[in-house]
Amino acid sequence: METWQRTFLLLSGHFCTLLLSSCAPTITPPARETCQLAAPATPPLHSGPPPTLHVLPPLPDGTRELILYRDRLELPGPDLGVLPISFLPDSLFAGPSPYGKTRNFLGATCRHPDQDREGFSALSFRTTSALLQPALVPEEKVLGTLFYQTSIMMVSTVEARLLHSFRQRGWHLVISLPSDSFYRLRLPVYLERPTPVHEDRAVRYLAAEMDRHYREQAAATRRLRDFISKEYPTWLRKRQILMATSAGTFTAPAVFTENPDAFDATVLISPGANLIDTFVSGAADILPNTLSFIDTIRDHPPHRVTHLPSRQEFLNMYQKAARLTLFHPAALAPQLRQRPLLVLHGTRDHILPRSELETLYQMSGRPERWTYPLGHHLVALNLLTQISRLEKWMLKTSY
Repeated sequence: METWQRTFLLLSGHFCTLLLSSCAPTITPPARETCQLAAPATPPLHSGPPPTLHVLPPLPDGTRELILYRDRLELPGPDLGVLPISFLPDSLFAGPSPYGKTRNFLGATCRHPDQDREGFSALSFRTTSALLQPALVPEEKVLGTLFYQTSIMMVSTVEARLLHSFRQRGWHLVISLPSDSFYRLRLPVYLERPTPVHEDRAVRYLAAEMDRHYREQAAATRRLRDFISKEYPTWLRKRQILMATSAGTFTAPAVFTENPDAFDATVLISPGANLIDTFVSGAADILPNTLSFIDTIRDHPPHRVTHLPSRQEFLNMYQKAARLTLFHPAALAPQLRQRPLLVLHGTRDHILPRSELETLYQMSGRPERWTYPLGHHLVALNLLTQISRLEKWMLKTSY
């Protein structure tokens, strides 16, 4: 990033924080029946052996970076192939992520250091990166451990400031970046002239890929907790809070369901209900940009690919797949009723559809909700002025 861009981000961040300092939320208390609702049974989330854990050397401030990975070799079926598409998120407003450009390298070198670094892990592994950061207070003043699932920006500038504030206040941090299956897609394509049978297989593969994404984040969190229990046992003796922002909220219900006794409370910031539906809505231009890229290779498709679905065919495929996923947030949201839950969002959010938020809110039993007259990004920035209010809720409703 250029110097002028860094200066612009810093000044605009301070300016926006000043403007937002008086932006208090409208608070809707939880529905009375929320605590009386039992969570329904769900299909088992467990899928195969636990992820392999690769631990990097600690940094001077005690931060540990961990890479969790498993094979990613599933295929759609006979006469179908896989088209890998990768994108790295970028945002002038949010600032660059220090982790985006290295994630493939870290995932690949865990097992195959001699292989091509760029794109290798996306083809062969599901990788999830995590950071363990100790609280910046003496142990006797530690308040608990915050398990934080980042936005698609993978610890944006705003998130980094928020998380550093929690460390200063006495919280250990377990920061999970989105599993790379979120932004390194494997789309089904046809190696033969497609028939209705092929089309059905393609839809089911797309749905299964999304379910595997939800399950991967859940499995990675369980593996992280096992590691922490052995290496940092005191981290699990006080409050345990699950917090997720934007893209991170899509796997939070799966993480909670996989670890039902781990968390005392959950905080969801700008959440959604179904990731495939969110893609179809055009949110953050993820699917439109993906389809635009596919258009550029139609005249020279990959080897053996006889048919690249049209834009409308891909849209139809996504819409059908959304109805087949088992572990999307709305399906697992009732599990969140077992512990205190807080939902924060902006009333002017034009990135995540309002219908997604309302669906999740209703399915999770209408928990306590804080709303702000802000858009998607400004809600995140506004949290820098709401840390005391948010921490008070976390301390009051947990432990």
